[in-house]
Amino acid sequence: MAKKDKLIAKAQKFIQKGAIDKAISEYVSILALEPSDISIRLRLGDLYVKTNDKDNALKEYNAVAKVHTEKGFYLKSIAVFKQILKLDEESLEVHSKLADLYTKQRLHADAISEYNYIVNVYESKGRTTEAFDLIKKMVEIDPDNVGVKLKLADMHQKLGFEKDAFEEYCWIFEKLISQGKGEKAGKILIDLYKEHSKEPRILEGLRTLFKKKGDKNNYVKYSSELMEVYRLAGDEDNAKGICQQILDADDNNSDAVEYMLELKGETPADTAIEVELEEDEALIDFPGSDDHAEEVVSDEGEEEGPLIEISMDDDSAEDEPLIDMGTEEELDEVEELDELEEVEELEELEELSDEVEVDEPDAVEFEEPVAEEPAVEEESIEAEAAPSAVDEAGDATESSIDDLSLDDFKDFSSTTDDSDDDALFKDFSDETTGEGPDGFVDLSKELGVEEALDQLTSSWGGDDSDDAAEEMKAGMGEQLNKEDIETHFNLGIAYMEMELYDEAAREFKLSTKDPSFEFEAYTRLGLCYTSAGDNDESISYYLKALAVTGRSDEDRIGVMYELGLVYVAADKNSDALEIFKTVKDMDASYREVEGIVANLSEGKAPIPKDDDMMEVELL
Repeated sequence: MAKKDKLIAKAQKFIQKGAIDKAISEYVSILALEPSDISIRLRLGDLYVKTNDKDNALKEYNAVAKVHTEKGFYLKSIAVFKQILKLDEESLEVHSKLADLYTKQRLHADAISEYNYIVNVYESKGRTTEAFDLIKKMVEIDPDNVGVKLKLADMHQKLGFEKDAFEEYCWIFEKLISQGKGEKAGKILIDLYKEHSKEPRILEGLRTLFKKKGDKNNYVKYSSELMEVYRLAGDEDNAKGICQQILDADDNNSDAVEYMLELKGETPADTAIEVELEEDEALIDFPGSDDHAEEVVSDEGEEEGPLIEISMDDDSAEDEPLIDMGTEEELDEVEELDELEEVEELEELEELSDEVEVDEPDAVEFEEPVAEEPAVEEESIEAEAAPSAVDEAGDATESSIDDLSLDDFKDFSSTTDDSDDDALFKDFSDETTGEGPDGFVDLSKELGVEEALDQLTSSWGGDDSDDAAEEMKAGMGEQLNKEDIETHFNLGIAYMEMELYDEAAREFKLSTKDPSFEFEAYTRLGLCYTSAGDNDESISYYLKALAVTGRSDEDRIGVMYELGLVYVAADKNSDALEIFKTVKDMDASYREVEGIVANLSEGKAPIPKDDDMMEVELL
């Protein structure tokens, strides 16, 4: 052991003199004595990096990573593999090992990032089957990530698995709708509707989108198509439910009214529903009793002549009137009968709507209409003059994909209408809360998380669409919300040991979200930026650490001392003097603080030129 210590001391002297090659020779001698000492291998790897000996550096780092992995020190393994990637960024083997280690540590966002890098390389080289297998593994890791699901659906499509692709796309647009992302859901629905216009899930998606958008005409259109699909399939319960929802939005919808009557065994012809005549025109009834006109019986029981005579013979005299209107008294009697019959028909229709039992399908429920303030007259005029979405898109009764465009799905929250009918429809903005799943706050808007996501996606490359990449990034942000803060904190420490300060800073920033790690995370962020030479950032994080409440004087005095050192390094001696005076007041014996205060007060160099004064103490 004594010989080993002597060799280490000798190597350190060579390093201080800049004789790296001689220091390497000493460490090689130490490894000959103790080949299992991974700390020596790690230092040797670092020295090889300084001499640009990439091959030998990789050899030592891989040996260290292997030992850490075998012993279950996965976070240390991750840190070493990250160092390896700095030397060999395109190593798919290292990316794969990192992905596996991240998965074991439940750092799913990092695992997805590594696997996605490999997938993109595979696809660029035509290794489709291998890419497909990895995408399925990504879905297993993060089954709710829309971006990953998009990659899987696209791959199913590319390989000709149409049914599987369809199922994935359906899941995706339903997920996007639930997240309030109408435009992105609309893009998928447009493509699916072209090939699957009779598929209930597609029609359900379209009507849900238009309902949320406030476009009642298109909502009714696609609801009618869905009702017809259920009717033809013999699914009476779902057809009834959709029918009732159509009537809730448009109580005069002819398709829905006709279906309601059909359910009761009646037809519009039987009940003379919705016979519309021009104003002031007498209602004429044509009951079906063979070819004979109905005869009216008087109060005395005497049989009168036919009230209306309809000639069915084309050879009848042209000069004779086609219809005998009868006397004025007879016409009054007919008019009273017709009015009574019309009232009875309307009452019957209302009763029919009440009688039909509705079995609601899995559709978005309507909200109860909310009474709204009457609009200013000027606004009412503008609302009437403005063209509806249907007017712009074409006839809402036509079943054509041309009716759909991405404009139909944009800016849902801007769609408003003061009419009572449209109070049935609500915007997407009513359903989005700004919170992620399980009550987690959207950390992508918080300090450090956006930066973390940028790092995770910086090396993706490949042919990802903007939507897929954006959704994958959003899903990874949600994963970061759920992941164990302590794991990120400990990984940050492992990165610091490898002098990977950028990576360490990312982990510590994520750790600040947990109050129990906030103080330590800010302190280590200060150390990271000090080591990286960014004094301003270091100062800002030390100040944040000091602002954390509930810490002991012993904790705070150490941070204050480190802050004073950074002030000196940044040539801010007046700030340094103030902070060191505070340290002296708390503990005059602390790390030679009295001498530092005296030197700063006299304008002398406050701290000796000694690297040990700036040494970072690692846990």
